[in-house]
Amino acid sequence: MWPDPEDVRRVAIVRLSSLGDVVLSEPVVRAIAARYPSAQVAFVTRAPYHALYKGHPRVHAVTTLEAAQGAHFDLVVDLHARWDTRRWAWGARHRVTWQKRDILDAVGAALRRPMRPRAGESDAQTARMLADLDLPVPDGGLGARVTHLSGAVFANQGVLLPGGQWATKRWPLGRWTDLADAFRAQGHSVIAMGGPGDEAVLAALSAAGVPILPSTLSIAEAATHLAGAQWVVGNDSGLTHLAAALGRPTVVVFGPTRVSRWAPLGTHVRTVSRGLACAPCSDYGQRACSLATRLCLDDLTVAQVVEAWATLTSMSGSPELIAERAE
Repeated sequence: MWPDPEDVRRVAIVRLSSLGDVVLSEPVVRAIAARYPSAQVAFVTRAPYHALYKGHPRVHAVTTLEAAQGAHFDLVVDLHARWDTRRWAWGARHRVTWQKRDILDAVGAALRRPMRPRAGESDAQTARMLADLDLPVPDGGLGARVTHLSGAVFANQGVLLPGGQWATKRWPLGRWTDLADAFRAQGHSVIAMGGPGDEAVLAALSAAGVPILPSTLSIAEAATHLAGAQWVVGNDSGLTHLAAALGRPTVVVFGPTRVSRWAPLGTHVRTVSRGLACAPCSDYGQRACSLATRLCLDDLTVAQVVEAWATLTSMSGSPELIAERAE
């Protein structure tokens, strides 16, 4: 499947979206670059995500699919596998495409069922990609790393990320305000941020007295802010994946999606999930809950999130007291 390194001088790695998937592709970029150490590596993605790979030690150029049209590459590795990325890669001397679904999972997707977990091996999305592509775990491990962006905007502050693309994956707003109140009652400074589509939840937190940043921040601006956070608590979202890739102590709240597949990897990450039999009910949270109450998120308590935070941080104050005040 892989051409000889002597035949490869220019490599393009394609992953157009979304934010979380672009971040999760980073270990694969390291693995491919290690396979072709003498090659120039270009990462092809949509313009808003360029900041994530500009300055990456193994990436020589970051571009869009349109801007790179007609460019010559000895090898294209297509991690998106859409009709437009396949067509774009056709002119390369060698092409490698990652198919995230086998036949059974493709049938399941048509029936709106989540992908099956991997038995006997890591179920994490990054591990799936490396295994399917017959690539070894790269130096630095499976955790995504975005290290070239730096900032100290939130020094000594915790960051809350209450938004997310799918409403089904969002912890209830009342829990976020209670969590913010619990932290502030113990003297911990918190601020909330989000992206497009998160305006309502950010406005509600602002009305409750929580400082917020506008949802119009670019990915580069958001990353610069997150890089200085003392710790981060967020829903399963692209910004939360970015926070973890920046090395921030990160607590991720999971509901309808599978923790084993989507959780950021690293010792600086903790996940909170009720582990119900009905979850996962979808791959990305796009499927509405069939129950009257979202048991996975509506019944997940502030105390559970605080407990995960307490195991991750060495901050002063009693986690038990914070949880008691939160409830």
